[in-house]
Amino acid sequence: MGDDPYYCDFAAYHYFAMALLLDKNIFNDFPEIKNHMDALTKLNGIKKYLNNRPKIINVGINPKMKINGIEMPTGENPIKKN
Repeated sequence: MGDDPYYCDFAAYHYFAMALLLDKNIFNDFPEIKNHMDALTKLNGIKKYLNNRPKIINVGINPKMKINGIEMPTGENPIKKN
């Protein structure tokens, strides 16, 4: 969580992002975490990935990914094998 991102920052980001899916206000009292998330989200490669990744829906109920308008369980390979 310093000036330069390290591998561990991306790992923390992943778990923080999962927590935000469950509760969008979970870090309201933790500005350092919010700043960390904002800084990583603004990195060009991360920003591009986040804008193009599958949408996660029904978190906490029946989680699924939505890819090209098709809902599928998380963990499935969306590439059809011939």
